[in-house]
Amino acid sequence: QVSAQLSFKPSKIGNVMFFIFYPLFYTILWTPGTSFENKLPPEWALTSSFFGFILVLAGTVLMIWAMKTLYDKWLASTSMLDFSVLQTNPFNFVRYPFYSAQIIIWLGSMLMFINPLGFILGILMLIPILITQVKKNEQDFFLSYGNPYLEYKAKVGALVPKIW
Repeated sequence: QVSAQLSFKPSKIGNVMFFIFYPLFYTILWTPGTSFENKLPPEWALTSSFFGFILVLAGTVLMIWAMKTLYDKWLASTSMLDFSVLQTNPFNFVRYPFYSAQIIIWLGSMLMFINPLGFILGILMLIPILITQVKKNEQDFFLSYGNPYLEYKAKVGALVPKIW
């Protein structure tokens, strides 16, 4: 079994997400007049909101599942991350379930509020930030775990199961 010490110090990208993207995103999302919801037939708006809510719920469940997995397998027992943690539960489907959950929640929010400005902000900020963070994490995990991580990477998609 391979173990490595990984830190929890916030990254610059994490700070951008927390202090810039999310405040902008939710300000735009809740700003009157930015939604197209009133411009759609009522049944479309209701259907879109319903499916958006399901996506937000699914993303939230995925995030909680990933947090619980890390807490149960890593934080509760030791400060050393056993590589086997990255091959269980949600990490068996995607390497970065937290990032996948953020994308699912963002897409669900867009469907719920039918907000093109929020969609554009996500395309211009959220996706590039998450992809940059994935690339940084890939380097860190390879340095920490070596070939076992490359084998895991070959089997499990980064953000979308079996795709990327």
